[in-house]
Amino acid sequence: MCGRFTLYFGLNELCDRFQVLLEDGFAHDYTPRYNIAPSQEIAILTNKNEKKRIEMATWGLIPEWSKDTIKATSYKTFNARSETITKKPAFRIPFKNKRCLIPSSGFFEWEKENKQPYYFHMKFEKVFSFAGLYDDWHDVSNDIYIRSCTIITTTPNELVSQYHDRMPVILKKEDEDLWLGNIKEADDLLTLLKPFSSNAMECYKVSKECNNGGFDFPECIRKY
Repeated sequence: MCGRFTLYFGLNELCDRFQVLLEDGFAHDYTPRYNIAPSQEIAILTNKNEKKRIEMATWGLIPEWSKDTIKATSYKTFNARSETITKKPAFRIPFKNKRCLIPSSGFFEWEKENKQPYYFHMKFEKVFSFAGLYDDWHDVSNDIYIRSCTIITTTPNELVSQYHDRMPVILKKEDEDLWLGNIKEADDLLTLLKPFSSNAMECYKVSKECNNGGFDFPECIRKY
């Protein structure tokens, strides 16, 4: 599972890392974050019509086929299991043609017994990407439009397994364009949805103040 993560680097650094142009709308909405929680707006990268762009989306996927606001909310989910991604109706169609990257600088997991948070990040990369899906929901009668997304999870590597039985799918930099591309073969894409090497990651204990979703400050990632 991935229920909290960070993305605290500046706009120019973010756009340079993913080779996208900075758009005015995104520049207005983006804010560096240290404790991002489900239902909040997060940055995603899409590749519609072979044009890569960075934009904001609600974290918690709402299928485009939901009929009304109440039903749409009931389908909201912030994680998608890689093992069932081709079977669950909410994820099956987005998996074919609405894949996205979700930039991150790290994520949190907790010890179950005492709810002690730990912060996981890359040893050698400041910014990396989760494999994600997005969808567009539109309430025509009330003219409400929502672009939403979900983070795909997989079995944990040796490092994460000490704290949780799931981890977000972290893509290798060289695989990001493949994930965003027009490829339709499910088997080729599913091979990317695997645990990231624990040798390239590290983690450390952080303050329990991170347990509060409203606590969103640099202190969230300081070693405790």
